[in-house]
Amino acid sequence: MDFGLVGSMSVSEMRKIRVREIVQKAENDVNNQVIGNIFEMNPSREQLDNGKFISKYFDLVNNKQYQLLFCQYNESMLGKLQYAMKFKQLEKGELLYTKGDTSQFFYFVLRGRLEILVDNTHMQEGGDQDQFKFSKNGDESEFFGLRTSVTDLRHDYARVASEKAEVLIIDKDLYEQIVKRTQLSASEQKIDFLVRYIPKFRSVARKLIEEMEILFIKEVATQGYVFQKQDDQDDYLYFVFRGKCRVLLSTATQLHNEPVFPEQIQQDKNRKNVVIGYVNRGECFGEHSALNDYPNPYTIEVFTKKAEVYKILRSNFAQYFGGLQGEPVERLRASIILKQNWLKSKLELIKQMRIEQIANLEYRNESEHAKLKPTREMIKEVAYVKNNPREKELIGINDQAADQTETRQVPATMTARQREIERLKNSLMQPMPGKPIGGTAAVGIQKLQDNGPEENKFLRNMDWGTPRLVTKNRNLVMDQNQLKQRNFLQNMAMERKGIASGIQEERKQDFAPVSVKNFREKMLLEEKQEMEIESKGESSSQGTVVQQPAPMRQMGVGIGMGGGASMFNKMKNSNEVDMKNKLKSNFKGLPI
Repeated sequence: MDFGLVGSMSVSEMRKIRVREIVQKAENDVNNQVIGNIFEMNPSREQLDNGKFISKYFDLVNNKQYQLLFCQYNESMLGKLQYAMKFKQLEKGELLYTKGDTSQFFYFVLRGRLEILVDNTHMQEGGDQDQFKFSKNGDESEFFGLRTSVTDLRHDYARVASEKAEVLIIDKDLYEQIVKRTQLSASEQKIDFLVRYIPKFRSVARKLIEEMEILFIKEVATQGYVFQKQDDQDDYLYFVFRGKCRVLLSTATQLHNEPVFPEQIQQDKNRKNVVIGYVNRGECFGEHSALNDYPNPYTIEVFTKKAEVYKILRSNFAQYFGGLQGEPVERLRASIILKQNWLKSKLELIKQMRIEQIANLEYRNESEHAKLKPTREMIKEVAYVKNNPREKELIGINDQAADQTETRQVPATMTARQREIERLKNSLMQPMPGKPIGGTAAVGIQKLQDNGPEENKFLRNMDWGTPRLVTKNRNLVMDQNQLKQRNFLQNMAMERKGIASGIQEERKQDFAPVSVKNFREKMLLEEKQEMEIESKGESSSQGTVVQQPAPMRQMGVGIGMGGGASMFNKMKNSNEVDMKNKLKSNFKGLPI
């Protein structure tokens, strides 16, 4: 995998030879039937390394076309794609393909240069002009031949323009079949990255990440772009997906209100920022500002030619991935403490260094950095459900079963949680079957005609389907919780009237407002009745009666005017003076 230098051979030449050897070996294995079914094969370690080498070479020499053709593929797919390639060497003037050939292949120029030609339609009869007209070049390290005509036949020519040319021929049909059967979609690749390469998400259920992966926004930036600047604040957490970023610290940084770097270093224009670390694939930055509301203690800058990161808003991160759902927030906070300690230790170490040692530290080259023109691009992605065919099949099955009982259709683009919420909504929208129970309030079941019986006119079903209570005077509309409270009060009223069983219709006097005078009279009357009942019970019983405190009654029995132990009953054994004093203190302001 190492692009090293051997002898006097250049690094570029070594790479080309290595790619040619890999493709020729793969072609021989296919011709000799060493490789069986390419789609079902499990690539060996050597095959995976060879596939990664070719992929890395394409990325190095032609990053733009590599992003379109090979960037989103996993190791297993790259290990198989080498068997869709063939190697061909051509001489100057030789045609690679002609007009009318099949467009089954596309090509990569490993060495040399080709001309893409079309027929010269303006050539005069009997003239000496060339029958071809130049269209464009197929330069070294370039893919070409991807476009096809309507009839899948070539309408141009490819001719070698250099002394020699080496071309990789890629079978388009085989390439597409391998991709179709083994490709990871962009969202699946994102989920796989979050689960496998970020330790902070290993305690989070994969299903939760699948539902919330769209919250991670993808950004692509070129070398020199600054994601976060020192002493600024940001509301996003960043996770490095591809590439590498470096951590820069300004030489004007202070520790405990004292300068860390000597004045001589601070005044040096080429030593404005010292490199104190790197952020690699799967690592996080931005926790200080996003989670603790602190200014960024350092600058994060793209170090490689290109870097891809996923960022998530801190409110979304804390809402969906914090607390009982996985505790990655706490893990990140713990890592912040470690980074702060590491940073302070490094600053303390720099303060103890001699100026010669500080001058030998790694600094950013300000002159080279000024020449860069960094750019940033935000990639618009599709939700995981849209890209996952297996998820689509499950959604189709679930929707078919749900449509039998639901009136509304659930869109296939919803997440699992959104679909569950939608089904709950639809179930609540359905009318409640059955008839109202006697003694309870009437609940809307069906819409009746106005010419029905008088008592049925008040059974109504609201237009939007939610059951509601409509009373005869149409002044009261209640939900299920209010119905339960109403029934509870009715039961209390029936117990107060001494009804042990049976159902009694609701009457207005049951809920008539009680004045202070009526309340006092009722309590005294009930107290007298209880004393008479207890006196009869004591005369009929034998033996010594030991007075004990009254036991706790059930809810609804000893409340208000219920038939349980009242306030007067609890004080019946007190002397007359104490009872009067207690009555005066407890019922101050009431007539006695």
